[in-house]
Amino acid sequence: MVAACAAQQILLRERWTAGIAIKVRMALHTGESELRDHDYYGATVKHRVWPIVFLPVGIALLYYGVIAGEESYLERVFGDGDRQYRARVRRWV
Repeated sequence: MVAACAAQQILLRERWTAGIAIKVRMALHTGESELRDHDYYGATVKHRVWPIVFLPVGIALLYYGVIAGEESYLERVFGDGDRQYRARVRRWV
């Protein structure tokens, strides 16, 4: 907790470009863990890693299983209008 508070104080004192406000959240994880070979091991750490490991797989399944088919359908139905729309609108995945 001391490290998180110190980091927040350093960020608050930093001079950022005019008009930019930096807000940072820091999470503190609780649970038993063991320090071995300069790394932490334990059920809490181990179980929190799997969602991060499988996130790229989930995104790939979403894109190739749903989004790609939907975009193909919309392009067939709306043609140039859909291509122009996608050219000017940001894609999130």
